[in-house]
Order: sequence, then structure tokens, then C-alpha cells
Amino acid sequence: MNRKALLLALALLPLPAWSQVYKWQDESGRWHYSDSPRPGAVELDLPPIQTYQAPPSERQLQALSRSSAEQSAPEPEISYARVEFAAPGPEATIRNAIGEVGVVLVLEPGLREGHTVRLLLDGQPAAEPVASTAFTLMNVDRGAHQLSAEILDARGRVVARAGPQVFYMHRPSRLH
Repeated sequence: MNRKALLLALALLPLPAWSQVYKWQDESGRWHYSDSPRPGAVELDLPPIQTYQAPPSERQLQALSRSSAEQSAPEPEISYARVEFAAPGPEATIRNAIGEVGVVLVLEPGLREGHTVRLLLDGQPAAEPVASTAFTLMNVDRGAHQLSAEILDARGRVVARAGPQVFYMHRPSRLH
């Protein structure tokens, strides 16, 4: 019952906006406005109600671009002219007590929108793919390691690779 009353009230809510407006002047010269006609009142022709349409939100734009991208032709093959490691250098020796390795990847052209980088240490993913070309590997064990990187497009396909590149991690022995 309450739901029906609420729906009826909501349906009747815009009715006053559709009513006429009348204007008249009293004996003292003041203007009055009303929705009911009076003797000597003039019916006003009001302009349409001003409305505002909010621009689409960032989430709506992303959903729209995603759906249009899925319906459009397949993406053209994007290539990178240069994909290589700036750090560590080839055959680099890194001395770090806690096993940190700074990794910098050079891409030409730069990392494109929607692309991510997956860093591989000894053939295994070192972290989740991210939209960055600078990384810090933590707690890398002593010894020789192979570092490589894969550039992934928005669908997770590999579009470019760097490496493998060997580096050597030297950490103090726990015995000394």
C-alpha cells in the first residue's frame, strides 16, 4: 500500500511545474504572481525550465571507450624501436646486503597508454605487470641471475621483449 502511495505522489509531483502563472498589480502598485487566475491578471508565457546535463564521469567514459574498442577493428600491431635495460648493465655485479636491485628499462617510443611491463627474474614473473619502466627487486639471492622484461598490451598480449640479461648479486655471507 505504501509503495502505491509513494508512486502516486511521485507521479503527481511534476504537475505544478506544468501549471500556468498569472501576474497582477494590486492597489498599492505591487506585483503579485500566482498559479490561480484573478480579475485583471495577465497570463505569463514563461521560458522553458533550465536544465543541466552533467558530463559523463571518468568511469562512464572508460566503459564507453572499452565497449567501442571491443567493437572496432583489431588493434594495429604496435612496435617499439628500442627495448633494453639501462640498469643493471650486462654482466653487472651488484653488491647489496639486502638484495635490492634497481632495474630501469628504456623504451623508444615511451610506454604507450594501456601497455604494462612484466619483469621476469630467472624466467619467472618478479611482480605483477605495471605501467612503469623503473623497478626495485627486493631480496634477490646471491649468484647469477637472468633478467628479462615483456611489454604487454591492454589485452595481456606480449608486444615486445627485452633481455635476457645476466647480472651477478653479491651479498655478504650470513656466516661472516
